Amino acid sequence: WKSIIHNKMRLKVLFILLLAVCLVESWRRRRRRRRRSCSPVNCVRQWNAWTPCTCLGDSSRTSRVTRGASCGGSCANWPQQKRKCRTNENWRCMFPYGYCNPHSTSKCTCLPGRMGKTCGQKCPHNKFGSGCKQTCNCGGAQCDPQTGKCRCNPGRFGKHCHHAYAILPGIQYIRLKGTTPCHAQIKVAFTAQKARNVCPKPSHYAYRCQCGFGSSAYNLFYGQTCQCAQRVPNSGRYRSSWRNRYVTISYCCPR
Repeated sequence: WKSIIHNKMRLKVLFILLLAVCLVESWRRRRRRRRRSCSPVNCVRQWNAWTPCTCLGDSSRTSRVTRGASCGGSCANWPQQKRKCRTNENWRCMFPYGYCNPHSTSKCTCLPGRMGKTCGQKCPHNKFGSGCKQTCNCGGAQCDPQTGKCRCNPGRFGKHCHHAYAILPGIQYIRLKGTTPCHAQIKVAFTAQKARNVCPKPSHYAYRCQCGFGSSAYNLFYGQTCQCAQRVPNSGRYRSSWRNRYVTISYCCPR
């Protein structure tokens, strides 16, 4: 009896194994049939929003996958799209006061001394440097908007306009254009002796002397004093206050 029972158990185990193999094979056949009947489906893409307009006047956008591919479908990448978003030339960066770097910012990058959306504005009074963020140290006088170098008013000189000199009576003081620390002095008189033009002493010297009608003037006292010995003609294209008078022009610079 024991051998008969043992044989029956073997037959049951064998039957279960054969049934499992048949079920697995049947599942594989059904899967292969479903694969053969599946049609390739490509992925679905959608465009992202346009990027903000750069200071070069263009914008771009990219795409993203909203549904993946199936049944062997493809998913090709879409190229980046670009378009012009501003055609107004007044909006672009003003050359040569600023430049545009669209890879880092959509705004104009202004050079020192300039400000504004298109870099078309100079730094305000008493400001200089990049972005006009630095404050001048010129005792209230103007400074170069790029470097901060002081442009001293007549009567002041020095790196920070901290030195003063006396303004003599009867002399017109004119600050020269640019960043030079020099200034011009004009002395008008009826006689040559009274037309003597003296630069501030000992702080300044006269590097150039000129008469009111263009001829050279005398340079006296080791470069500190100038004097004209000829009168301005009484006719021609001259200032009415200069005609028939001695006009001495001195260009004075600090030592």
